[in-house]
Amino acid sequence: MTDEERLRMRSVPLIENRSQLRSRGIKYLDRLIAGSTYRDNSVLRSAMWAFKFRRQWRLAPDLAEVLIERIPKTLSSDAVLVPVPLHVSRLITRGFNQAALLAKEVSAHTHLPHRTLLRRVLPTGHQSRRTKQERLCMLRYTFRAMKASKKYAHVILVDDLSTTGMTLDMCAKELKKHGVQCVEGWVVAHD
Repeated sequence: MTDEERLRMRSVPLIENRSQLRSRGIKYLDRLIAGSTYRDNSVLRSAMWAFKFRRQWRLAPDLAEVLIERIPKTLSSDAVLVPVPLHVSRLITRGFNQAALLAKEVSAHTHLPHRTLLRRVLPTGHQSRRTKQERLCMLRYTFRAMKASKKYAHVILVDDLSTTGMTLDMCAKELKKHGVQCVEGWVVAHD
């Protein structure tokens, strides 16, 4: 990817705190940080599509950089990065979890460890054409926390895109049910 394309991927970041998230119906996530917008950024949209659906794994560092630029300078030393999991059927079909590749890149930059603390127990299909309410219904019982999640007080969920925030919120709900005190979401882009 050229330097010009990298610059064009950056646009309006988003940082939402707990009260802003609650006002839009997100109940469990404590903060959301997105590196850029998605809808109005054709270069970023193309790069994310190629990364996710055309198996262009080499784009992971460039996409992660969009997020890394927005990460706060001071980080909690007890935080751990957790990629949003894919269901095993989607993982087999796609061949990789894009969130796991992004978490690895962010970990290398921040020196925060990345762990697998969640698993997706139900396939939900593609969420992109569903409404917020439909997503909530599909995701309600989709994630399960692993026993190791009890060891962590601060989890940062990493994913490529947040539209309604329901996936991140349902992951946060499951983690908090198992003792995690603070759950943030870090994504490359928001829609």
